Amino acid sequence: FVQSITATSAELNWTENGLATLWNIEIINQSSGDSELISGVNNPYTAVGLIPETNYDFTVSSQCENDEISESSEPFNFTTEESCPTPTSLFVQSITDTSAELNWTENGLATLWDIEI
Repeated sequence: FVQSITATSAELNWTENGLATLWNIEIINQSSGDSELISGVNNPYTAVGLIPETNYDFTVSSQCENDEISESSEPFNFTTEESCPTPTSLFVQSITDTSAELNWTENGLATLWDIEI
């Protein structure tokens, strides 16, 4: 499973069915078909340098005794977040003849916004 997904990273997790303590992960960009194989990782593993708004698959194989590698798991799909998501839940309050308080929910990390009236 995948958690802590951002625009450029994701924490990859899996369940070990044997005695392996290190694993190999392949991360596949579904759009381009590019893949990256990372060897000797721990569980969980945080993948970094991902592309925002992109669908990925990841597979895991166990590093077993005598340098044997298990078959890869079935692919698990995840999508990275937008790098600059659109604010939501817009509402207005404290309306007077000359002013109004504008409010919204920030869905990313922005600290400045452009407002068009």
